Amino acid sequence: MEFRQLLTFKKIVELQSFTKAADNLGYSQPTVTSHIHALEKHLGVKLFDRIGRNIVLTDTGNQLIKYVSQITDIYIQIEDMAKDQDITRGKIKIGAPETLTIYRLEPILREYRQTFPQADIVLINDSNAPMYEKLKRGEIDIAFQTAADYEYKDYVAIHLAYESFVLVANADCKIDSLESNPDQLVNECVIYNAKGCIYRLVFEDYLKSKHIVPHNSIELWSIEAIKQGVINGLGISMLPLITMKKDIDEGRLKVVDLHLKSDNVSTQLIYHKNKWLSKSMRVWIEIAKNHSRNWV
Repeated sequence: MEFRQLLTFKKIVELQSFTKAADNLGYSQPTVTSHIHALEKHLGVKLFDRIGRNIVLTDTGNQLIKYVSQITDIYIQIEDMAKDQDITRGKIKIGAPETLTIYRLEPILREYRQTFPQADIVLINDSNAPMYEKLKRGEIDIAFQTAADYEYKDYVAIHLAYESFVLVANADCKIDSLESNPDQLVNECVIYNAKGCIYRLVFEDYLKSKHIVPHNSIELWSIEAIKQGVINGLGISMLPLITMKKDIDEGRLKVVDLHLKSDNVSTQLIYHKNKWLSKSMRVWIEIAKNHSRNWV
């Protein structure tokens, strides 16, 4: 059994394809296939089943990938120890949703780039649940998320700042407050972000608590698309204050008062508890913590 065979196995699992793994690793497809055959022969087990055009891990394969991930993490840690002598040329992989990338991370990215101009930064936009898996598989080093405060079993979460959410409407909307009559929302079109998004969950919980079922809704993925939809009178939406503040201040949007409490929702920096913190990660974390002190 060779280490490169384990790396090939891990890459196939990540990409769900022998062909894609071969392209990613710079091998021919027969080489990738031979790596897996050699590994299966050495272990005396089958690692993959083929179902139609799809490949599926066997029970043994599912067990093996856990150990292979640990082995490759240790290998990366050994390499990182040497790279720590000169992190100016290292690579750091960050995961974050679109909102935080646009409205929170830019100053952090800029300072890190100014500090280490030759360093590589890989920034992956995704929602919370997929980022947990990417952290677990070692595909990203650090993730940022906005979520309810929670003690994670497998992840370290560093609190950065609490976030405020606001219900916004077109400046010409006649609704100013929902405090005394939340049923006004029934006839409004609600513009939601993607399912599972924390501010959608907060808003849905509010609607449920008031027994409100809007007559119609629109679901959009992009924050900018939602913002423009609200500005142009398509409907109302709940979003983080940071994404709407400029448009509110300049009169394009108005806040609809609903006295919502979301003081347990914060932006957090998270990493896997078993992840070895390289110097580049430690520097990134300190820069993020310093900038978060000025977030409003």
